[in-house]
Amino acid sequence: MIRYIEKSDNEMIGSSLVLVKDISAQWPKITNVEAEDVKTAQSLSVQVAKCYNLSQAQAEADVKAWLAERTF
Repeated sequence: MIRYIEKSDNEMIGSSLVLVKDISAQWPKITNVEAEDVKTAQSLSVQVAKCYNLSQAQAEADVKAWLAERTF
């Protein structure tokens, strides 16, 4: 089953939907189970920071850049 993560209106960057498998593909250290818990860009950046030992600011910048390039 493919699960879609909806971003809130204030987080609309690129497409309005992100696939769990896309998150796991971009950040392989984030498991599908962890990616399923992601509901917002903020929660994704927290997970990226945790899994990749990055500062929160760096993780937020990486996530924002990645979301800006999403097309479905």
